[in-house]
Amino acid sequence: MTAALGADPEILVAAHLVEVGDHVTFTCPELRSVSYHSAGPGERRLIHRTLAENTTGDPTRRLWHLGLAAAAHDDALADDLATHADLAQTRGGTAARAAFLERAALLTSEPAVRADRALAASAAMYDHGDVAGAQRLLASVTPESQDTVSAARRNWHRARIQTVVCSGEEPARHLLEAARRLWPLDPADAREAYLDALLAAMLASGPTDRALLLVTATEARAAVRESGCGPADELLFGLATRALDGYARSVAPLRAAISAFREPSLDRREARWLGLAGLLAADVWDSQAWRDLAQRHLATGRGPGPDNRLSLIPLRARGHDSGTAEVLAAAALHNAAGRYDLAVGAARTALRSEHPGFTGGALIELVEAAVRSGDESSAAEAAARLSRRTTAAGSDWAMGVQATAEALLAEERDAEASYREAIERLGRTGLLERLARAELLYGEWLRRRNRRVEARAQLRSASGHFGEVGADVFVERARRELLATGENTRQQTGGARRQLTPQETQVASLARAGSSNAEIAAQLAISTRTVEYHLYKAFAKLGIRSRAKL
Repeated sequence: MTAALGADPEILVAAHLVEVGDHVTFTCPELRSVSYHSAGPGERRLIHRTLAENTTGDPTRRLWHLGLAAAAHDDALADDLATHADLAQTRGGTAARAAFLERAALLTSEPAVRADRALAASAAMYDHGDVAGAQRLLASVTPESQDTVSAARRNWHRARIQTVVCSGEEPARHLLEAARRLWPLDPADAREAYLDALLAAMLASGPTDRALLLVTATEARAAVRESGCGPADELLFGLATRALDGYARSVAPLRAAISAFREPSLDRREARWLGLAGLLAADVWDSQAWRDLAQRHLATGRGPGPDNRLSLIPLRARGHDSGTAEVLAAAALHNAAGRYDLAVGAARTALRSEHPGFTGGALIELVEAAVRSGDESSAAEAAARLSRRTTAAGSDWAMGVQATAEALLAEERDAEASYREAIERLGRTGLLERLARAELLYGEWLRRRNRRVEARAQLRSASGHFGEVGADVFVERARRELLATGENTRQQTGGARRQLTPQETQVASLARAGSSNAEIAAQLAISTRTVEYHLYKAFAKLGIRSRAKL
């Protein structure tokens, strides 16, 4: 086959640039990219036609190559690509589904069908995190009569994209209008639009300005009561209940929704909301459901596969994040480094909106930072707010975090019992990072009371747990505390320094495969700055200075 494409396979193999077996594999990602993109359109079609002719036993892959080999409209091939889009998603995530639908749209001759497929591809790109691609395809959809279902869906999708590129109430208002417009045309789509609108309104609303949120929640709950019955409808009902009736009353309906999402038989439409279900599992402090849903979300939606060691902030809710996760992570890092005033500011920023999944984490960061910076009033206020949530949830995760907050604020005689309760409860959750945070605080408390032997046991355990989840900054904080107890420690070197975290491994693997920072960011739904940070950390641990050495 390589000879047919004008290449000498013996030279390429001898130079270790390709490996030829059942498949031809480029060992150099840059060469693969340059080879493909330097070819002209006709040459690329020849490549894909030849690959299709030589692909057996994999009809989906063969169909993909046939689609890329086509030079003009081919409705039969377009139909096959559209039909196989869902199957492609099971293998390559939402990015693969979007690619199949986009190719199907390009090969479709009938304008209305082409517009529907382009809109579906745009929606899949949005779900995957490729906002620029979603906007590009949405712009290709020809406007139709304003009373059609397609036009209503187009307006809904345009409003969803707005939530990523704009802030404030405007995107939420547009989503609410899209939901109202869809309601008489397609109630199922309308309920999903209401869920989008409710999430956007929760982000846009403040403690004193909840009018839009309350209107959206009221309409959304009424829509579910009239015709909703699926897992996403249960999420919508639970979130609307939270907005209207408060956190405590929303715990039961949200847990019912989360349980429905843990069923193995979710269809593609329901699976789009796995990320939100995972965030809400964290919001109601259900550690087992949170781990299960995080794994499934990463496995089905992102392509590279799930991490088996998850950070405390693993998921995004399909574009409705607005940086909350990164701000909360910054609060944790500031606490780790002893920059408590900055940690207070970051935690308060994370608490400005009602974003599901992050409030509990922001509150415990605020308690620690405020206590350490001497602001006991703010610490007590945050702890009281946290307690209202943890008491309503009642799980080991919830009560372990509450016990940690109580220990930080407690009088001398009560603090130790609270620290011990926190460690016992969090030890049953399997959440190593949160357990390690409690062990670290207890170890510091013991060290300050000259109980050095006991302190070392807690600090060693915390350091080990932080190391397992790749929390290097906290490993260093534990090391400093161990030094203060008189124990000889040293900074991680050699093999320990070369151990990448799961996120660093994922980013580095994609970079090694030839993806740009922007492509990695879109695929993992993180910012390009976060990609750069993970690559910087990976390069340092691996002792390299460029992507070419990966």
